[in-house]
Amino acid sequence: MMIINYKQNANINAGDNMKLALKFFALLVLGLLTVLIIYPFLHESGHSLAVLLLGGRVERFNILPVPYILCQMNEYNKIDFLIVGFSGMLLPYIISFFVQKSNFWLCYLKIALRFVCLISFVLGVVSAYLYKKGSVMRNDDVTTILQNSPEYLIFCFVLLILLSIVTIALFLKDISRLKKLV
Repeated sequence: MMIINYKQNANINAGDNMKLALKFFALLVLGLLTVLIIYPFLHESGHSLAVLLLGGRVERFNILPVPYILCQMNEYNKIDFLIVGFSGMLLPYIISFFVQKSNFWLCYLKIALRFVCLISFVLGVVSAYLYKKGSVMRNDDVTTILQNSPEYLIFCFVLLILLSIVTIALFLKDISRLKKLV
């Protein structure tokens, strides 16, 4: 049998409700900002950085309304293409390791960023599976990699599954850390 102390809950006043509502709204805004602006910016920056490091040039960099980059690489091999393709997913993930975790808002940002990275890794696994079955996800990094380098299918599967597993473990660890900061 569960006993609930209603008197303790009755002490919440309108000011506390307003603070709770504002905090919820701020969390929602930060989460949406991460999904719509921060992750896409870091993702496309990852592709751009790889292209520049490999001697190419970025001709167009766009975040809104649809994130994409247009780049030119005069000479590239299949490994270069693999590096550029995966750099979009890996840069936001790598940056998530450098986000401070002692502050509630930064810890929440790290969790939101890692969650979007996890979704991108899982979608990459799905994309590789669909490619193997003869179907493709249009405008997808993994599909583009595999269309140019089909011999890397197993590598893509293994890398994305490992990244997904590690990210889930880190995500759960970060959530427990966030609970301590509340």
